[in-house]
Amino acid sequence: MHRCPTALFRVSLLGLLVGCAEESKSTESLLTISATTLDFGEIAVGADTLQRVSVSNEGSETHEILSNSLVEGSSAVWYVERDGEAELAPGDSVDLVIQFRPQEVGDEEGRIQVRSSYEDEPSWFIVVTGAGTASVTDEDGDGFSVADGDCDDSNAAVSPGAAEACDGLDTNCDGILPIEEADADYDGFRVCDDDCDDYDQNVHPGAPEICDEKDSNCDGEIPDFADYDGDGHTLCDGDCDDDEPLAYPGNLEQCDLIDNDCSGSVDDIDVDGDGYSPCAGGGDCDDEDPDAFPVLVDPSMEDSVGVPDGTPEAPYFTVEDAVDNLDAICRTVVLAPNDNAYEVALNWTDRTLQINGGGVDPRSVVLRPPEGGTRIVQVGDGAKVTLVNLTLTGGNADGDGGAVYAESGDVELAGVIAQDNRCSGDGGAVAVQSGELTVSDSVFTGNIAEDDGGAVYVLSGDFVDAESRYISNIGTRGGAMLLESANVEMVGSLFESNTADTNGGALAMVAGGRMLIEGNTFWTNRATNGTGGAIDMTDVLIPDGIVRNNWIADNASADEGGGVRIGGNNTGFMFANNTLHGNQSGRQGAGLHVGSSGSSINGASLYIWSNIVSWSNGPWGIWVLDGASASVGYNTVFATSSGDNLSVFNAEDFGYNNEDDPIYATSSNDGTPDNDDLNLDGTSSSVNSGPADGDGPSNYQAWADADTTRNDRGMYGGEGVQP
Repeated sequence: MHRCPTALFRVSLLGLLVGCAEESKSTESLLTISATTLDFGEIAVGADTLQRVSVSNEGSETHEILSNSLVEGSSAVWYVERDGEAELAPGDSVDLVIQFRPQEVGDEEGRIQVRSSYEDEPSWFIVVTGAGTASVTDEDGDGFSVADGDCDDSNAAVSPGAAEACDGLDTNCDGILPIEEADADYDGFRVCDDDCDDYDQNVHPGAPEICDEKDSNCDGEIPDFADYDGDGHTLCDGDCDDDEPLAYPGNLEQCDLIDNDCSGSVDDIDVDGDGYSPCAGGGDCDDEDPDAFPVLVDPSMEDSVGVPDGTPEAPYFTVEDAVDNLDAICRTVVLAPNDNAYEVALNWTDRTLQINGGGVDPRSVVLRPPEGGTRIVQVGDGAKVTLVNLTLTGGNADGDGGAVYAESGDVELAGVIAQDNRCSGDGGAVAVQSGELTVSDSVFTGNIAEDDGGAVYVLSGDFVDAESRYISNIGTRGGAMLLESANVEMVGSLFESNTADTNGGALAMVAGGRMLIEGNTFWTNRATNGTGGAIDMTDVLIPDGIVRNNWIADNASADEGGGVRIGGNNTGFMFANNTLHGNQSGRQGAGLHVGSSGSSINGASLYIWSNIVSWSNGPWGIWVLDGASASVGYNTVFATSSGDNLSVFNAEDFGYNNEDDPIYATSSNDGTPDNDDLNLDGTSSSVNSGPADGDGPSNYQAWADADTTRNDRGMYGGEGVQP
């Protein structure tokens, strides 16, 4: 079929179309199209434009548009649709809407086919052309489009005029990558990242120093022959840790989890040559006596030895066999690391027993009760069990002591993890009645007591703890522990995120004999329905008892004492140089609540001296009951949310209290105490304004700081802080 090249053609009775000869067509069947070529011109990438082409029925018969489709060109660039009905009665017309949407810079062309039921002209082709130009849309919102010269419109940091950054990109779109942004040695660091030699992959910030006489880590020093820890040895002459002065070749090995002699092993001491170390994983009770050594348990060797005798060559296979065959002198069992937990249900009443985990850390040896069992260890009749360097888990006891229970017996835990134990009574992990519980460097986490003391319960006994951690334990009173009528010494331990249903989110105390609670940390503990978000003390009358230099932060109680509540009928001890920060309560004493009646028995009284209580949320930072027989002096109370900082009646007000900003080094008050530094700024009025030596009760008159200056208020002042 011959096509007329004009954009608009019309079929006439004479068979002419703008001077182009066509076959004659009847007036009954006459369709026309308004254009067969369209030029859209220049359109920016990301924009679009439309043009229309009309098909009209100028005859006397009805016709139908059968299809309209793109047959050449990209469908992402060209799009055609019909705007109207496909069936055209005489006199009707329909538009074809054609859209041009360029995807990249450059010329674009396409061809659209239109098919109809008109037999004389069943198909037309429309040629479409256009050109894409640089985008004028600012895709990344930096104020520049591609048309403005933005060389990466998907990155707001890249645009004309932007400052060059150390990122390996042409940030300012000038077509030049600065040489300092290169990474010539492909070590992941650029010159602008402080790579001091961009042609050596072994040299860059953070690289390990090696003996190559180069500044490998780019810190400005060549330490190959430097002695950073002052132990007389350098890395290049065999010092295995030049940040640790106790580690160097030839040093004497000690039980300190340090490779003191750089042998490649930690705590590998065996003076008497019996094959055992006196350190935590070894269990040798006398390293100068080759006949005093522990018995070994190693289930993995059951199929490789004959008759077991507890030696390394022929170990026992069960804890029960080892306990039945203790060495008479050492009375110690060492458990080899094992993939499976040791199932133990031990009832011990025979003098002393020590069980050591023989791994590098407590997780290497796990003890749990047998299936269907309850506790792991029970102690009585004046006996003592010591557990060292192992994990206790899965205890689930009726009554007290989920994993360990002692009545008239002693328990010692050193480097132990007590995790996920529970009981229906008191002491989710450990309970001791009329005995001594000694704990050091241990972790209690996830333990639950359905009664009191989520992790620990001590009744009428002694409790000694140094540098342990109590995390996320749950109890009714005392989320972490309840100490009842007990002698207490607790130094340097952490209580975090423990929960009590009633009183004492971390620690609840009732009565007691001796008491030193010093240098501990109480963070984010909760008394959900009671008093004492961190500590709740009832009837604690210990004239020479001391609670000092503790950090008590971001704890909460539903009732009195968001940080600490002191109550009962008779109380008396020294509460000094503590910092209570960001605690919250539902009633009086958002930081500290004293609601006891006080006591003058044996001259005892309650001293609340030289503390800082700041940013408390609730009514009153410190609230003291009228008639508490307390002496409240030298305290700084600041920024209580209620606006009322200090409520102390005249009889209890010793004086020298203030409401000044303590001016900490860093204090965010955001509920996350680990990002706070509550050291006092030198301009703080709390510096050198606590009691002077000679002030206070006769049994507590030394107040000077470690630097011998006058007492600073808060946890960093006084005798409880070591130089």
